[in-house]
Amino acid sequence: MDAFIELDYYQGAYGGSSIASIDFDFVARRASYEVNSLTFDRAEAIINSGTNTHLIDRIKMATCAVAEELNRNAARVSATLGIDSESVGDHSVKYTSVGQLREHESLEVYAIVEQYLGLTGLMYRGVA
Repeated sequence: MDAFIELDYYQGAYGGSSIASIDFDFVARRASYEVNSLTFDRAEAIINSGTNTHLIDRIKMATCAVAEELNRNAARVSATLGIDSESVGDHSVKYTSVGQLREHESLEVYAIVEQYLGLTGLMYRGVA
């Protein structure tokens, strides 16, 4: 599966600037997989059809927002190395588990996709 967005779209139409161009392809592809998964592969079908331009734009905007969240989360993880809290007196450090970091990321990604695509029917779990 190709990424739903290109760097030009991210910087132009979406107005994004927080993802370095060297990291963009990887983050965009991962974000596309997340969006496609949360829409039960419907997003990819709509992108490939090329017919519903309004819905395609919403999918691309959602993908840009998810890409930024994934990028932010990766930066948080590498900056804190999973540190949840730290005290200076008597030096105490509490680490966040990898599971907690992944759960937080999953919840944030779901909320973003729901914001952009929640009322489109793409996230509907039932049979149409």
